Amino acid sequence: MDFTSEQYEKARDNLRTSTVGRDAPVIVLGPLLQLLGTKTITAALCQYRDSRTNGQPVTTWRAAWLTDTHLLHVSASKNIDSWNSSDVNEDGPIPDELEAWSRPLSDVVALEIADATVSRPADAKDFAWDFVYEVVFHDGHRLALPLFGDYPNDAQERDTTAEFWASVRDAV
Repeated sequence: MDFTSEQYEKARDNLRTSTVGRDAPVIVLGPLLQLLGTKTITAALCQYRDSRTNGQPVTTWRAAWLTDTHLLHVSASKNIDSWNSSDVNEDGPIPDELEAWSRPLSDVVALEIADATVSRPADAKDFAWDFVYEVVFHDGHRLALPLFGDYPNDAQERDTTAEFWASVRDAV
C-alpha cells in the first residue's frame, strides 16, 4: 500500500521522541500506517532505548497511537547503536525484530497502575509523581506506559506518557 506525502508527514510527526527530538527509523512507520488505515490519530507516544545484548549495541523503538476506536503499537529493534531516521536511507535497514498490532478499545478490560514513586526536589513546592501504567486487554496482553515498562527518563517523558495515558483512560 502506498501512502501520500501528506499521510507520511502527518504520521511522521507522531514518531518523534519528546525527550531528545529524535525521529524513529522510517521502517517503523509502515506497519503503523498499514494498521491505521483511514482512522485518525488522536494521541501518540514514541520512545526509544539504546542498550547492549551480549556486548552488542541494540536500539529499540516503540510507538503507540490512539484512535477513536483502536490502540496501535509497534516495537522495532536493530542491532546497531543509536538507530534513528538520520542513520538510514528511506529504504532500510530491515529491523532485526519487529512487532506491530492494532486492538479495539472495546477489548480493554482494565487500566492499572503497575508501579509508582514520588519525590520532591529540595527547591520545589510540589511532589513529582512517576507512574508505570498498564493497559490490559481481554486476552491478558498488556501494554506498558512508558512503553518500556520502567519509570520515565525525565520530566518531559513523564509528561508525554501521562498525557497519552489520560487519552487512553478517557477513550475507554
